[in-house]
Amino acid sequence: MRAGVSIWPTWAAVAFLPVSATALEPLYTELSAFETALARVALQDTLEHMPSRQIGRWSVTDGSARGSITPLRTFKIKSGHYCREFREVVESTAKGTRSADHIACRNGAGKWVRIEP
Repeated sequence: MRAGVSIWPTWAAVAFLPVSATALEPLYTELSAFETALARVALQDTLEHMPSRQIGRWSVTDGSARGSITPLRTFKIKSGHYCREFREVVESTAKGTRSADHIACRNGAGKWVRIEP
C-alpha cells in the first residue's frame, strides 16, 4: 500500500498459490535451500501470529543471509478467506538487499498462500 492506496484489486475470486511452492519474485534467488526454507517458515509464522506493522525476522548464523516480513494490513475477501498484505525484505551477500510487496491468504488448511494479482 502506497500513499493510502492499495496496489491490489478487489477480487471476486482468487487463485491461491502455495507460498512454499512459489518462487517469490527474485527475492529467494541465490539463497541456499536452507536459507529459503528458513525464510518460508518465518513468512508463515509472521503472517499467522504478528500484528500489522510488527516485523518478523529470520537470519542465518554465518551472516550470509537475513530477511524480514512486515504485515501491512489484514482483510477478508469475498470468499471469506483472511488475507494479509505484507512487505518482504531479503538481504544476502550474493545479491544485496531486495524487497517486494505481496498478498497472501489463509487457505482451508490454515496455510498462508500467495495471491498472484
